[in-house]
Amino acid sequence: MATLVQSRVDASGAPNNPSGGARPKPVRVLLLLAAAWVLPILTHLVKLDILLLALFWAGVASLLRTGGTLLDRMMVALGISMAGILTGGLLFSLWPWGLHPIPVAGTLFTALIAIGYISNRRPKLPRKVVGSDLVVLGSGFLGWFMLAYPVLGASTARRLQFFLTNHTGDRQRHFTMFDAIHQVGGYTYFDVSHAEKFLAPDFADQYPNGASFFYGFFDIFLRSNTNGGGGVAEYQRYAWLTFLGYGLLVLFVVWGARWIAGPVLRGWKRTLILTAVGVYLSTGMMMHLAFDGFDSEVLGLAGLAYGIAVLARFPNRPLEQTLAVMSAMIIVAFTYQLFVPTLAAGALVSLWVYRKRLLPKWRGMATIVVLAAPIALFPVVIPHLLNSALAEGNQFALDGFFRRYPRTVLIGVVIAILVAYALRRATRRSTAMVAMGGQLVAATVVLFGLAMYQWRVIGHTGYYFEKALHGWVIVVLMGTGVVGLMFRGDRTGAAKVRSQGWSGRLRTVGVNGLAAGLALVMAGGLAWGTPTYATGRPGPDTTWARMYAWGKFQTTIAEWVPPLYNTGTMNDHKRTLAAVSDSGWSNGLMSIQYSIQNHDLGWLYTTAMDMVKSQPQKFAGKELEWGEMDAVTWDWTGNLVYLIKQNKEPLRIVVFTPSIYRELRAAVQSTPGSKTELAYYPNVKGLPESAMEKQNPKDNPANGSGKPDSRDPGQPDSKDQGDTPDSRLDTPTPTPTGGAQRGTVGR
Repeated sequence: MATLVQSRVDASGAPNNPSGGARPKPVRVLLLLAAAWVLPILTHLVKLDILLLALFWAGVASLLRTGGTLLDRMMVALGISMAGILTGGLLFSLWPWGLHPIPVAGTLFTALIAIGYISNRRPKLPRKVVGSDLVVLGSGFLGWFMLAYPVLGASTARRLQFFLTNHTGDRQRHFTMFDAIHQVGGYTYFDVSHAEKFLAPDFADQYPNGASFFYGFFDIFLRSNTNGGGGVAEYQRYAWLTFLGYGLLVLFVVWGARWIAGPVLRGWKRTLILTAVGVYLSTGMMMHLAFDGFDSEVLGLAGLAYGIAVLARFPNRPLEQTLAVMSAMIIVAFTYQLFVPTLAAGALVSLWVYRKRLLPKWRGMATIVVLAAPIALFPVVIPHLLNSALAEGNQFALDGFFRRYPRTVLIGVVIAILVAYALRRATRRSTAMVAMGGQLVAATVVLFGLAMYQWRVIGHTGYYFEKALHGWVIVVLMGTGVVGLMFRGDRTGAAKVRSQGWSGRLRTVGVNGLAAGLALVMAGGLAWGTPTYATGRPGPDTTWARMYAWGKFQTTIAEWVPPLYNTGTMNDHKRTLAAVSDSGWSNGLMSIQYSIQNHDLGWLYTTAMDMVKSQPQKFAGKELEWGEMDAVTWDWTGNLVYLIKQNKEPLRIVVFTPSIYRELRAAVQSTPGSKTELAYYPNVKGLPESAMEKQNPKDNPANGSGKPDSRDPGQPDSKDQGDTPDSRLDTPTPTPTGGAQRGTVGR
């Protein structure tokens, strides 16, 4: 059974010898090399460079021999292509042309031609497609659509408001890395001084660039332009790309579940399991990673899912498997290093399970590992080289906001998997299923080890445990194919169905349709009645997707975005601060929004630092753990008055509230030669109700400088939400909510 299952994974009929016969003549190679550079020039002239990425992906797939179906081949190639782009970025960041599509694409195509010539492989793609391809591709589309449809056709103001779901400003700071990569033409590690203008402190040399680089790379080819353009348009494009990133995660997980289960899971059972996994990811709690702005984690999980798939099951092609595994390691290391231990532990398991198959090719495998390992280590090591004072410390003991993942459903799924392994001999005899069981055990051991560490250091599990739990959930979902083996179903194959004519095909379609409907219900993808929302979570009979579409997860601070946009001040490249709310952090977050759209976040943080340093008595004894930007929001208006008197450069402050305007106007009038412009809009369209002063201005002069509870938390039940840095993996950045709490960009 094990031999049968493993051999059928690669049903392309291609022999294990990858040789394509005689090598092509030198003239043909020269013609291909010429085409590799002429084609990018032509596509760039007509602004269709995005076709080059599709061609590169297809080229990688054509040189592989893994995967009996077209989708399987393309998915294996997709992971390798992503790692190739991230790796190529190291070169592109150093040469003088940056990320310009012509030299980048020409180099990528030249590399493909060289690899094909050296390996003597000619382009070849399988033609086979199967019905479950629709489930896999449909799941990826659903993952994107559930995030995108609330703002499809919406106005710019509405989109900007909706994209600001998280009150910690995570998406804003992730966007600045995306913007900085456009500006410097590559990874920020190589041009820290230039990149610092666009980023929060320490991001340029410490924050992993992988996710933002990948999105920025795609954006450049999509627009055929290395210039990111205006901040408002660029910010919207970035948000759309992150939605595509989540769709990519769903695609990898559902495909991985099918790939691991192999041909023993087929028919309606395959449809049931794959649809349930896709619906759960597209409508359940996991989607909060996308709308909360945890963008690096999403791509890190995609890399983890790809890695688990190729570790658990692979045809007898050790070199291609090693290349795929190391590609997954590069993706995870460049995006979200917290999942590296899970992937590494899984690799050790697969080395043992497949040791007899892999041993004859150990020299070639070792060569691939030796070449790829330094690349995977680069984003781990480079921050220490750029900052010798950087220390890991109690990294995994850091705490922060998170949405606690429900344990009950996970326990049920794990029990079902254990029962399947216990009752079905096929699972125990299949090498792939044994390897997948090893992946589950390895992921559990890593998670348990982190829990033990946190219990010992801080007395409870916290932020990093919840983040690691997301990776464990992905591994569990990819192992659910074994559950389908417990069901007895139609054992007739595709040939038998075709022989029965239209009646057999219609019956097959009907049965699979019923299985998909059952999966929709089982995975909790249906919402009934009026949606309810309580304690930061959807109520009964309501999905996370529906609550997200209704804006229930959106921070109340986002209410200020439409009126600010309606003033016409959000995209004119003037340095601007906001003083529109009685909440200090609301003003701080809106000022961050202005700065990122003006490509100038570094100036805002520098200004906050200067205000703190120049007022030592005011900030003496104050907690500055989360940075100066956090500190100045405690007395936002008072600090703006101080800034007005010290400011020597053109500056605009947007104001809605009469009392705040009067206080700032007095400061401007008392400062000879003031460079500060007050833009007062008391009647701008779209003002939220909170903009109306509910008390005598004399009773509220400080604008958020009173007790901590006077600062609007900006989101209901905020204690259960947010994100924090990965310390060395991410530097703490100030984003207060509710006073003493923190929330920062999560990796």
